[in-house]
Amino acid sequence: MVIDQNGEELPSWLEIRHSGTNRLIGRFVYAFGSARPIAEVKIVDADKFIFSIPPQWEPGNSNMDFEGQLIWK
Repeated sequence: MVIDQNGEELPSWLEIRHSGTNRLIGRFVYAFGSARPIAEVKIVDADKFIFSIPPQWEPGNSNMDFEGQLIWK
């Protein structure tokens, strides 16, 4: 997948899977670094999702929030 960060396209990947019957969890790699666990991926629309990950090496104490959209080509 590609992440748009201030107009720059960065390579990344995202894995989403079921945990139990109602929860989606996953792993995420930003433009660099290791796979980081995602406690919950929430479906917002048929093709949109959101998730957060806690800071690891990033400055600050706030979670990093992501919003994604499936684009079928």
